[in-house]
Amino acid sequence: MCRKTYNFDKMHQLIHTSDRSSFAYYTVKNRIASIVEKLIAHYQLNSDSKLSVLKQTIPDAPLPLIQELETENALQNQFIKEINEAITQEQYRWDNAPFIVVESYFYHKLLELTKQDGIQEDYFSFIKNDFNVRTFENMQKSYAEYQKLSTHTVDNFGTLLKLDLLGNKADLSQSSDTYSQTSASSILIDHSAEVFEKIENSRQVDIILDNAGEELFADLILSHYLLTKTNVKEVVLHFKIMPYFVSDALISDFNYLMHSLKKQEGLKDFVEEIEALIQNNQLTLKSHEYWSSSNDYKNIPSQLNQTLSQSDLLIFKGDLNYRKLVGDYDYDCTIKTNTLVDYLPTDCLMLRVLKSEVMVGLEASQIPSESDHSWKYNGEYSLMELVESN
Repeated sequence: MCRKTYNFDKMHQLIHTSDRSSFAYYTVKNRIASIVEKLIAHYQLNSDSKLSVLKQTIPDAPLPLIQELETENALQNQFIKEINEAITQEQYRWDNAPFIVVESYFYHKLLELTKQDGIQEDYFSFIKNDFNVRTFENMQKSYAEYQKLSTHTVDNFGTLLKLDLLGNKADLSQSSDTYSQTSASSILIDHSAEVFEKIENSRQVDIILDNAGEELFADLILSHYLLTKTNVKEVVLHFKIMPYFVSDALISDFNYLMHSLKKQEGLKDFVEEIEALIQNNQLTLKSHEYWSSSNDYKNIPSQLNQTLSQSDLLIFKGDLNYRKLVGDYDYDCTIKTNTLVDYLPTDCLMLRVLKSEVMVGLEASQIPSESDHSWKYNGEYSLMELVESN
């Protein structure tokens, strides 16, 4: 390919939608199609709508090119150009393309077509907001557990990270198969003790967010703990700038969550404390185009990289961030993570419930099954892995 961004690693096999037995192909054929159907039904679009026409191309037609946005945001249009050039040169189809490219393509294409169909709002907000309402009880339970962690100890900190992982089990891009938050996953890699030591000498922690709703609430609990029970002086939350993977967090989702939580019994005081942390410049909200690009994180723009370098610890939440950190390849699970994630300006912690086929950093004895790979994406396993910068 002509751009450095898509200079894929030739030493490893990309996760690809052409494998009919893969989770990638299943996602395209079933989950992506279901997302489009939900939007068509909610907005009562007819068969001539742009989204309806797109639905007819799934799962085996060529990928239609994306129109550039009418915006001054040159970086976002650059991402669109890169996707279009890849589609043109490689003749990508829904069922014959790198999985990571197809997924990012889909959400950028939705942004174009929803506007053409007259939808100007966050077109996933009705899904996210409904899920908020249905999970307030989970949030109240999480907060009750958090209130038991009165001091900063290694055991309490480990419990806190497990609470945050529990929030990551929810993922609305998984269609009707939303993962339950009612049970913890089995932790394959647990570096919570090492992270506890790292936090002792950290002044700033950045969290690159995943999902809105109950996971964002769990991230706020983590932020509150860091700012009130440790030496951390600032936490920076990094949001997406466009509707992405259905439930990915936008700053507007944060505002909706804060407004909604004020009405929930026992949570109003917590919301007011979060708002006070923001007013005191201890908790900062940021967004950047790069988090919703199809690029992996080896190519983080220099300005964003400089911003991240100010942090003592980068916490990357969720499956998509993990895939972009290590690369979306069919790796041997025993490849050392630090050989793949050796380019960040500071240390990083990956908090992830497994929901895709990418996994590295395990010992052979830790692999749940060599024959049945469903453990990689069924939401039953997780990790909290620290990778130190070189």
